[in-house]
Amino acid sequence: MVAVNVDDRAEWRGELYSTQDYFIEAVSVGEATTYTLTVTLSALSLPEPTRIQFEPGATSAAIEGSMEPGMPDRYVLRALRGQRMEVRVSPAAAVDIAVEGQDGSFWSVPSWEGTLTIGELPATQDYIVTLATVPSAGTTSYTMEVRVAPP
Repeated sequence: MVAVNVDDRAEWRGELYSTQDYFIEAVSVGEATTYTLTVTLSALSLPEPTRIQFEPGATSAAIEGSMEPGMPDRYVLRALRGQRMEVRVSPAAAVDIAVEGQDGSFWSVPSWEGTLTIGELPATQDYIVTLATVPSAGTTSYTMEVRVAPP
């Protein structure tokens, strides 16, 4: 917990080192008081996604990578409405998987599941696949297989 008093205002600025829930507690140290709480978060600077290209006639691609905690890897691929998408990562116990469509659609699974399956994609568009390490995992090497089956 970090708190700094400046002219009767409690302020804190800093970097949040992991994706998790954060709790803010306002505590009066004297009589009851009225206050305004303002929370501002800067945009997360994520790396540009790497485009996944399937070989001609292929329905899947395998990518090997390595990432540091707090530095997600991002990939983008084009898929068609009605297709089924499966993203499988190993080792499963260290990597969270999320997929987001340009239309705002979103799916995710925690690291222990290892596979994210989307039964039917809602639109023909680019989909961004984000892989993030579990904070306690340290540097993580992984293999990701993305499979997009015809509708």
